[in-house]
Amino acid sequence: MSSTPTPVKGVIDPELKTALANLSAGIAAAAPASKLQALQSQVDAIDIRLAQKHFGGSFGVSLKTMLEENEDVSRLLRDKRGKAFIKFQGADQLATLRGKSIISATVGGTSEGDALLPVGVSTSGVLQIDRTAGITTEARQKLKIRDVLTATPTSMAVVDFLKVSTPMSIASPVPEASTKPENQLGFTSVSEKVRLIATWIPATRQVLDDLPSLMSIIQGSLLFYIDLEEEL
Repeated sequence: MSSTPTPVKGVIDPELKTALANLSAGIAAAAPASKLQALQSQVDAIDIRLAQKHFGGSFGVSLKTMLEENEDVSRLLRDKRGKAFIKFQGADQLATLRGKSIISATVGGTSEGDALLPVGVSTSGVLQIDRTAGITTEARQKLKIRDVLTATPTSMAVVDFLKVSTPMSIASPVPEASTKPENQLGFTSVSEKVRLIATWIPATRQVLDDLPSLMSIIQGSLLFYIDLEEEL
């Protein structure tokens, strides 16, 4: 009478363990460890490329189908004006947004000619963009005369001032212990009417909310064009 040994859970059968050891030894003898590691790296790279290719293909077809079946997009392309809204709902549609796309969860657009122009912050794209703070001004000429003129604030319509009528003569060298020549300076009183030079720009409520930028425009642009009038 013979009995079959009952396998113990969690313990590898001795015969199977011996067979696995012999198989590992045979593989190690057939190829060095470096070759096996290189082969495994190639297999992993192929798997990654296949996965990316499959995902990219399904994403492109899925998005194209959604655009073709959207009534707003069809009407926009047909009429060449209006707006189009695309809503992504469900896990399958949202999965298309995980690839490289310039469209986010909800996109609105207008048409100018044959071009579809998405609007809003949802069209930032894949790559991050850089933004320079402030406002880049136009090319401006360098002021030469205005910067050397003096300015005195006034609130009157007429200003009286003294003007040099007879300038002093040029000084000259004199011998030691001799009399130094006297110089003369003449003045005259002059009156000038005050002329108003002004300009302005309209400011909306949104512009008023951004007070630092508004002050930058006033101090940098408006004052420059007032000085430019005095320069010319």
